[in-house]
Amino acid sequence: MIVDKCKNKEEIADFNQYLGNQLEARLPLNVPLNIYHEDSKANAGLQAVDLFCWGIYRKYEHGDDPVWYRDYRARIRFETEYLGNG
Repeated sequence: MIVDKCKNKEEIADFNQYLGNQLEARLPLNVPLNIYHEDSKANAGLQAVDLFCWGIYRKYEHGDDPVWYRDYRARIRFETEYLGNG
C-alpha cells in the first residue's frame, strides 16, 4: 500500500500500526501488508486519491455532502474515522 508521506516519523509509526491492525484482520493470511509513504507530488495515483480524500475530509469536517460522494457511497465497503470520536 502506498500512502502520502505527510507525517513525521512518530506519526508514520502510529499510522502504520493503526492501519495494519485494521487491515490485517481483513486480508488473507498469505497476503503480506507493506505500507510505503511517498511524496504525492511524484505519484499521479496518490494525487488522484488525495483529491478523493479531500472530499471525504470536507464531508466530516465541514458537513458537506458533495454530489460525487452520493454517487460513490454504494461502492464504499467500509468507512470509519481515523482516531475519530465516533
